[in-house]
Amino acid sequence: MGVAAAVIALVGFAPAQVAFDQSAYTHAQRLIDVGGGRRMNLYCSGSGSPTVVLDAGGGGSTLSWRYVQPLVATFTRVCSYDRAGAGFSDPGPLPRTTHAIVADLRRLLQRAGMRPPYVMVGHSMGGYDVRLFADLFTSEVAGMVLVDPSDENQDHRLNPLLPKLASFNAMQLAMLRRCARTPRWCVPPSNPSFGPQLNAAIRARALAPGAWADAASELASTYHADTNELARASRSYGKMPLIVLTGGAQFMKYRKMLGASYEQAIAARHAWSDMHDELARLSDRGVNEHVSGAGHDIEVDRPDVVVRAIKCVIEEARQE
Repeated sequence: MGVAAAVIALVGFAPAQVAFDQSAYTHAQRLIDVGGGRRMNLYCSGSGSPTVVLDAGGGGSTLSWRYVQPLVATFTRVCSYDRAGAGFSDPGPLPRTTHAIVADLRRLLQRAGMRPPYVMVGHSMGGYDVRLFADLFTSEVAGMVLVDPSDENQDHRLNPLLPKLASFNAMQLAMLRRCARTPRWCVPPSNPSFGPQLNAAIRARALAPGAWADAASELASTYHADTNELARASRSYGKMPLIVLTGGAQFMKYRKMLGASYEQAIAARHAWSDMHDELARLSDRGVNEHVSGAGHDIEVDRPDVVVRAIKCVIEEARQE
């Protein structure tokens, strides 16, 4: 079954209730020396090829994939990781551009002995990372899944439709920079879905030196350097299996906060989908699928859909 046919089955399932091992996220799983006196946390499970590499969105970590990774591990090797400064990884040198992140990721995989081919999976800003990885190291990538990915044209396309989007983004960046100066102001409240040990680990990492500075630098780069980096490197992926998953419910949910009318929120959702259509066309076999009822964090809202997309891409890749 081809990607275009198989992916039709992704939409319409009830959200999966997936148990996960909370203890796995209370400490580093495997700290890999990536040079310069830095170590990065890598969490791998399952067996098989190709290896699936999970890259979280901005501010995310291995924990972002807690519902997806255990399911993917039932049919192949899957690895999530903490970017520099996130989770249990040491901070990295600034600025944290996409090129810097991709260089870290490739070094991490090499030094951990994780051989290609890889299926790269990126959520939100993590979509920048996996796309640039595929642009630079095409022969190492067997396929991609982009989970409600960021797009280098999104500000240009969305700002006219969402009057307060630019100021909201500026506020987010200012908050992260404030957190970098005074981390204790930004310790998140306990998550009632998590146990006391996991909540304690999250609070401890929020107080770690450098964590917020790296996150702020990543976000700042998405507004400037990253768009140019991706534009220079972007190329056709040929027949590489590629599935883009689109949420979009966030535009209606937060439309008042973004200063948008009902009609503007609908237009923003269409523009978001159009950008994802364009990303899907980077591959001759690319498809963009809407995930019913999902917001931006599809890997949390509908992990079953993400897992099925990954499995579909792997099946296509194994036929090559």
